[in-house]
Amino acid sequence: MIMLDRWIDAGRRAWLPCPSCSFAGPLWLLGSDLWWVWVQCPTCLTRVWINTHASHGGPRPAELPDVWPG
Repeated sequence: MIMLDRWIDAGRRAWLPCPSCSFAGPLWLLGSDLWWVWVQCPTCLTRVWINTHASHGGPRPAELPDVWPG
């Protein structure tokens, strides 16, 4: 069962579409690294890294954690 991440700060959001359910609203911002943001969708609760630099492309760097350290 997926739950809201315990580190969510209501004041930190990213206005991106959810890649899982296509929710087009503010995703909870859990962390960031350069052009990558670690977000959680408030609708489907999916947690995912999203590349916000359109021309950069490529897979998520291996050094980015699957769980943001708290």
